[in-house]
Amino acid sequence: HLQASEEQRSAMETLGSVSQTATMRTMARVVGRAAASSSADIVDQPLVELRAVDAAWPLVGEMETGNGVETSAFTAPAADGNWIAVAQPILFERLGLSPGDKVAVGNIEVVLEDSLTVEPDTLSTGLRFAPRLLLSSDALEAAGLVRGGSLVTWSYALALNEAGTAEQAQAEIEGAFPNAGWRVQTTDWTSPQLAHAEQRNSDVL
Repeated sequence: HLQASEEQRSAMETLGSVSQTATMRTMARVVGRAAASSSADIVDQPLVELRAVDAAWPLVGEMETGNGVETSAFTAPAADGNWIAVAQPILFERLGLSPGDKVAVGNIEVVLEDSLTVEPDTLSTGLRFAPRLLLSSDALEAAGLVRGGSLVTWSYALALNEAGTAEQAQAEIEGAFPNAGWRVQTTDWTSPQLAHAEQRNSDVL
């Protein structure tokens, strides 16, 4: 749950292109609605699985949204002061909102610009228990959610240069930083939660 140091980040960058993401659970609050809806299916302050991504994300694949909003729309600095985010359709449904409406996350308000229909590397993030809210690393910093005691998972994706293999890169990183406390995994790794769920399903079948 620690960010990579400058030395660790530099070591990764010698091997290829790097993208940093951060995931955490937090609450999102509807902005501009005086009272909760009369519908039992609509809430004003749901739990969300927040993911903050940098401008390099995604290194592989493409994000897809309902109206075609591209990653650059929310990873670039907010020129007009509005932070931009995209979210899974179920979050719009639970909040009773439409694209263009706002929610508050921590110290900031974000515009829900579009619905997130495809998150290209979703399997690498493990199981989720709330709708995804995707915004920029800068927005996460401005929100003030990362502080002492915050449960944040920092992840680094590495697209290797042509030379070398994933196994060689893994061995090099683990050898250079044996006490870093991180887990280095290649693309054939499956999250323990997902593997456990698959095993339970196979046992039932």
